Amino acid sequence: MRTDQQNKALHLWFRWVAEALNEKHYDFRDLRIEIQPNEYLVKELMFKPVMEATYGKISTRKLEIDEVSVLYDTLNRAFGEKLGINVPFPTEEDVFNAMRKKEEKAKG
Repeated sequence: MRTDQQNKALHLWFRWVAEALNEKHYDFRDLRIEIQPNEYLVKELMFKPVMEATYGKISTRKLEIDEVSVLYDTLNRAFGEKLGINVPFPTEEDVFNAMRKKEEKAKG
């Protein structure tokens, strides 16, 4: 089962992918409507379909540690080849800093 830290890193990566896609002005035109990428859409429309096709799993909670790495590598390679985007997987420090920022924002 994936770790809590890995889950936090995974969701931070979803956010970073959405930001990188937005910077290049990509959207989800294949849905026949223009939608700006966000963390939720990256997870639901990109990551989860590849996860289900690769491992037959429908929940990220069921992923094993090594499966997260394989899925990241698969998607990030495709982003690089097709879109010219390379979004690194978050380090523990990145996750910590993002959580700290979120807590500071919540405090006001």
